[in-house]
Amino acid sequence: MSFGRSILLSKGIVLFIGLFSLANELQSQNLYGRLMDNVSQGPLKSIVVKDLNSGYQALTDDEGRFSFNQTQLKSELSLEVNADQFETFRIQLKTSDWNPELQEFYLMPIRDPISDNHELQEVDNDDENNAGDVYSLLTSSEDPIKRAAGFQFSGLRYSLRGIPVKYNQLGINGFLLNNPVSNFNPFYLMSGQNLLTRYSEDYLSYKDNAFDFGSVGLAQWIQFEPQNSRKEFSINYALTNRNYSNRIGLHYATGLTNSGWSFVAGLNRRWAQEGFIEGTSYDAKGYYLSIGKSFSNRQTISFIFIKAPVNRGKSSPGTKEVYALNSDHYYNSYWGFQEGEKRNSRQVVSNIPMALLNYSWNVLDNLKLQAGLMGMSGKYSNTRIDWRNAADPRPDYYQKLPSYIQDPVVADQVANVWRTNTDVRQINWNAMYQSNYNNIETINGVNGVANSALTGRNAVYWIEDSHADPTELEHFANLQWNFGRHYLKTGYRIEIAKEENYLQVNDLLGADFLIDLEDFAEGDNRYPDIRFKNQVIQKGDRYGFNYTSNINNISGELDYNYSGKKLDFGLGVNLNKNSFSRNGKYLNNVFSNSLGKSEAINEEGYGLKSMITWKINGRNYIRWNGVYQQLPNRFDQVFVNPQWRADVLSVKDQTKISFMDLTYYYRSPGFKFQVSGYYTQIKDQIVNKNFYLDEQLEAGSNAELTDGGLINAFYTDLDEQHIGFESSVEYDLGKGFELGLVYNLGDHMYTSRPEFLIFDKFSEAVSKHVIYLKNFYVPGSAQQAFSGSIKYNFKKSGFAELSFNYLDRQYLEPNPLRRVETAVEDIDRDSELFRKIIDQEKLPAAFYVNAFIYKSYKVGKHNLGISLSVNNLLNAENVISGGFEQYRFDYENKNPDKFPSKYYYLQDINFYLGITYRL
Repeated sequence: MSFGRSILLSKGIVLFIGLFSLANELQSQNLYGRLMDNVSQGPLKSIVVKDLNSGYQALTDDEGRFSFNQTQLKSELSLEVNADQFETFRIQLKTSDWNPELQEFYLMPIRDPISDNHELQEVDNDDENNAGDVYSLLTSSEDPIKRAAGFQFSGLRYSLRGIPVKYNQLGINGFLLNNPVSNFNPFYLMSGQNLLTRYSEDYLSYKDNAFDFGSVGLAQWIQFEPQNSRKEFSINYALTNRNYSNRIGLHYATGLTNSGWSFVAGLNRRWAQEGFIEGTSYDAKGYYLSIGKSFSNRQTISFIFIKAPVNRGKSSPGTKEVYALNSDHYYNSYWGFQEGEKRNSRQVVSNIPMALLNYSWNVLDNLKLQAGLMGMSGKYSNTRIDWRNAADPRPDYYQKLPSYIQDPVVADQVANVWRTNTDVRQINWNAMYQSNYNNIETINGVNGVANSALTGRNAVYWIEDSHADPTELEHFANLQWNFGRHYLKTGYRIEIAKEENYLQVNDLLGADFLIDLEDFAEGDNRYPDIRFKNQVIQKGDRYGFNYTSNINNISGELDYNYSGKKLDFGLGVNLNKNSFSRNGKYLNNVFSNSLGKSEAINEEGYGLKSMITWKINGRNYIRWNGVYQQLPNRFDQVFVNPQWRADVLSVKDQTKISFMDLTYYYRSPGFKFQVSGYYTQIKDQIVNKNFYLDEQLEAGSNAELTDGGLINAFYTDLDEQHIGFESSVEYDLGKGFELGLVYNLGDHMYTSRPEFLIFDKFSEAVSKHVIYLKNFYVPGSAQQAFSGSIKYNFKKSGFAELSFNYLDRQYLEPNPLRRVETAVEDIDRDSELFRKIIDQEKLPAAFYVNAFIYKSYKVGKHNLGISLSVNNLLNAENVISGGFEQYRFDYENKNPDKFPSKYYYLQDINFYLGITYRL
């Protein structure tokens, strides 16, 4: 070989080595990862993996692989994966900790892939690095305590920590959906849209949320982005014997295309000619369309339209007497036969479409802007029978029951008729129609016009439709800034809403018209609108009351969080202002402020929160939360009787919440344990109640109230306290078996003697009573709950679970009219009668067994999933799921059994079989 060739060869070798080194250097700038199914151990393709700190995102290939360009990342990553049919996955780690060859991440399939029930989605993280930082404790949507509350305990109306549901939150994509008038959760807005709502994070304890300060109740925040939906076309069908019988749905998603677009669309229907309770019905439809566009790795915009109309026939509570007379714990008094067909008098109808527009912009690698605009408008109504100058049509009205009849012979005859004659124990539609046919009258001065007259069938029975139709526009924006171990978030929310409240005639039941007037008033005071005396009302017309609630809310929030090696802590503050007014459409003769727009009421509130997490190591964590919050009053806490006037409550109380909890977590691959202790005070609450007042309570003290009637009432200075602990254990028994235990024990009590303010609906009459509620239990939820489960994971794609559930210490809502001095005057305090009147009713303990099985199969390249849930597997009967004491009392004879409590019962053995086929 010549010297020249040697030199050339040497240069070539050096060049090759240099190029090889450069290639290696370039390759080292990439981080390679792979997503895997933790159950099937198979790769997950077409899944978006995001780094929240930089905004960088990648799409997995057919082998589940993806890569990040390290030059576009920060030293610390915050990965998030939202994949259809899998739990939301989040993890924080440094780029230096990434496996240089291939970092694998395992996603957990959701426990109940095609259940129609609530679905809690959380994830556990067992990563540990004792030499350096300990990864932050991540929210787990597989939290066994919340899972048990959502699945196993929900049949008994269980509420975590006993907190009333009015303090819960419901949000989607940053928008807060709680009703601005009452704050209750409008689940009907997305009823049955499981493929959207399954992307949710559910939490307590004011956990840091990118969109809201938080609440003392359970918060459910749904995050659905079309670009995170896997490419698929699926069809599902379900057969069940619960509130509905059948369900069918179609779902299509394109996934994230190369051009950055993504589309998701679906439709579904759930229906039953008759549910498991006789006389009920169900017809619910669902439509949704979502479009997303990603602009490089910096900006995304998405639009979602959701419409979920529902029409369902309701079921009634009942006394033990009527259940016994029917030999049926599911007796429903709301229906009767009409021309051979079952007809329900209580229909709930909702049809409120909403549209959401979201925008996200990674302004800088560590600065993110999120904003959104949402609009909704529609109708929500409840029907019921009303009547005038006629017999009460309700079959279970207390004067129609054998217990009311003093002659034992007649009582036995009535009881026998109840047992044998459907026309007696159900609504008699034919009798109401006949009464209307026979009631021919001539009305003079029609609609206030002198010398006018109308002759025809004037309704004595009719179906009314009570409307609360919402319209709302909501906007939010926030900035999130990550700088090293520090995280700062600031944002605001603006809500502009109105709710139209009115009565509407749904059905005249054979009559020609209805005259708009009130039975509980006299003279010109009887007319809801004095401008139109003897107003003739036809089907579809508004009558009775007609007003609009106008509400403007604005809130702002500032949060700071620090993530240290061994200690995380956070601080947060929020300010909010509610402004609302009433706009009356009718002018009555009783209240001069009934017509027109009232002055605006302005209410302000604030909140302070802090959180500290001690990361002992990768398996042991201790977290402390503390909050003080003063809530602005709402419309329903201020206006005394908005149906007829614009007067406001003179009491200026605001609800004040003091909250603290301490939680210890232990997490290892085969064993997980957590225990929390909590303490909550909710003080100075104002709670609105509307009911029929018995005349005897006010006898001789107030002329306007002596005869009883319809009233609005308010608890004021109502305090309650919640103390307890929650615990859970998850243990891997080996060979595919897992043991799960959840035990919650609380002491939830009223701690004050509130005043009860009573306002007559059709007069200026007012009265006030001290209610002796102190040391009574907060009703509605069991204060002791246990669930033990055995789960078996199949070797391939599926699992089966059997749970044993026990709940105790559940109390009925106490009737305030029995806890006043008048109810027990002249009664010996040591007598059995005194205790029977005063003591709060405790429901019997409940025990039942639930089972669930899920299995998926590969059919060619496609997936077939089958699930079956069976609740109350042992067919436990006589399990009372809830109830209430009637708001009536026999002051004359002091007989607490005259108006006994009403109850609901847990459904006997029932099932839900679902099948989903994914292409």
